[in-house]
Amino acid sequence: MSISIKSAATDHGGVTLVTAVVRNDGETDRRVRIANELDSVVRPPTQDGVAVDGWNGDGFEGVVAGGGTLALGYACGGAPADDPCRVAWTERAEATTATAATVADALRDLDDPRPPAESGPNGTPTTEPIPPAVATWLDGVADRVGDGTASEADRRALEAVDEHLRTLAGGA
Repeated sequence: MSISIKSAATDHGGVTLVTAVVRNDGETDRRVRIANELDSVVRPPTQDGVAVDGWNGDGFEGVVAGGGTLALGYACGGAPADDPCRVAWTERAEATTATAATVADALRDLDDPRPPAESGPNGTPTTEPIPPAVATWLDGVADRVGDGTASEADRRALEAVDEHLRTLAGGA
């Protein structure tokens, strides 16, 4: 077979990151399906919250140019394995691959929906500053969380603040 794959998986705090390089030693472009072999759903790379073209929950499908390589990477919840993905199938790529547009294709083509920053109000924000005592307390909790010495009392206090803020925001 003119298609080969080299892949690796590493655990990063309960998330497995998979990298793969697919190589086409032949002269003809080949369409390939790369299947995830880990015991979890693929978390593909995204652009503006939409899976990049060619990806789904099981793996990737795309074209590797003749004599070329294709680098892939994705996240997964499964434990790492020696061979985290494999070439499920391969076929000769058509000269032109016409596919029906999908909603994901349309979303990928849209620009960022947020208004530009310069369209907002100018001047000084009208929000009240954080009272010094509250800022000092928050800084202390942040320091304790950062160095791993946060207490159960810190956790309960932060949960109470979070609940109060959600109530003020109307349960959002």
